[in-house]
Amino acid sequence: ERFREWIEPRVRQVRMIVTGALSVILGLTVATWRDQVFLFMNSQSFGIDDPIYQVDLGFYVFRLPLWETTVDWLFNVLVLATVVVAISQYLNGGIRFDGRRLSTTRGAKVHLSIMFALIALVRAASYRLDMFELLFSENAEKFFGAGFTDIAARLPVLRLLILIALIAAVLFIANIFRQGWTLAAVSVGAWLVVAIIAGVIYPAFVQRFQVLPDQLQKEMPYITNNLAMTRGAYQLDQVDVRPFGASNDLTAEVIEENR
Repeated sequence: ERFREWIEPRVRQVRMIVTGALSVILGLTVATWRDQVFLFMNSQSFGIDDPIYQVDLGFYVFRLPLWETTVDWLFNVLVLATVVVAISQYLNGGIRFDGRRLSTTRGAKVHLSIMFALIALVRAASYRLDMFELLFSENAEKFFGAGFTDIAARLPVLRLLILIALIAAVLFIANIFRQGWTLAAVSVGAWLVVAIIAGVIYPAFVQRFQVLPDQLQKEMPYITNNLAMTRGAYQLDQVDVRPFGASNDLTAEVIEENR
């Protein structure tokens, strides 16, 4: 109540200051996107597909960087906006906490539930882009690029997390029509548990007990992909191999004459 008494005559000025400050921060962040935007605007096709997803390599060079930057930025904006909304609702009485129980007004619950649903949808898009990022995996113990654990463990996990994020978005909307926040809390808790178990523990288990005992055999198809794409990058796949009849009677004089 004391806050509302103080803010009412100054609400316009406070809104302008907060909005202006956040706009400058977010605008300065977007200003660093120059290179990604120019690449996106001048995207070209390589005519060569990657061996995992069968997507043209031009997508990874020209379009993926901007998509990733945009989705990450949008996620951060939504999280920041949700925090600002929650603080504003608390200060205005929309959210109340008496030390034991959290209660919200109908308007605050609708507002926050929609914000949480939007965050979940953007996170699902982020998981989708993370699937492409598997091709950029780098581990000092192996080659550059996707390996057995990435494709056999991390890729299915990302697909599962996309589904969970979409379900969570639906549950957040359904939470609007239910009493309390139990449904939302359960969905977030289940999401975190699956992300930890499936996203961290399961890939480590596969790497330890499936890959390491027979690493060369398991990684051979992906090593082959790495070699083939490396040869293509340096155009070594275009080398014209010709037989050369070498002589066995090479002498120092011949070497001197052919410096």
